[in-house]
Amino acid sequence: MGKALLIIGFILIAFVAVTLWRANAREAAAEKAYPPEGQTIEVKGYKVHAVVRGEGPDLVLIHGASGSTRDYTHTLVAQLESDYRVIVLDRPGFGYTPRLHKDGESLEEQAALLSAAAAELGADRPIVLGQSFGGAVALAWAVHHPDTISGLVLARRAFQYLEHAHRPALPCNIVLFGRTSFSADSDSMGAKVLCCQRP
Repeated sequence: MGKALLIIGFILIAFVAVTLWRANAREAAAEKAYPPEGQTIEVKGYKVHAVVRGEGPDLVLIHGASGSTRDYTHTLVAQLESDYRVIVLDRPGFGYTPRLHKDGESLEEQAALLSAAAAELGADRPIVLGQSFGGAVALAWAVHHPDTISGLVLARRAFQYLEHAHRPALPCNIVLFGRTSFSADSDSMGAKVLCCQRP
């Protein structure tokens, strides 16, 4: 029986070792095939990957869950860079921005880091667009750092953040794209709300 447990333990250790080796090899291949497109800046002791293109009013783009700057640089940035200075940021733990800690970053932590990164790049009061889960991060930015944002655009956003938050006054316009169950008027939010519904 002891010999059987020893063999099973050895097989499990070998399986874990091979799995880790394969994961590291695939990660290295992906990084070689898709290197960082932008620059890495240091913000509050953390590294943040940022792509900056174009000229005009500052527009920060925040990707959704499991995304990266490439979600936007594939086609959207090229369409915007003639009218805006577009800043695309990798959220912590995605793309080329490392995690802040092992416990997973809260919306507030992500918002604080990304707003500081935008400021480091010279964007004092940008328009902030968040797509999907990036919409929840963008909303946290507007709620917790209202003096650092001039406009908020939520596209296909994860909006549960507002359900758990007190309805704060937001000093900016909110534009919602995509299906929405959000219902608020300008008095309850302290902001002009424009809902653009798409089927």
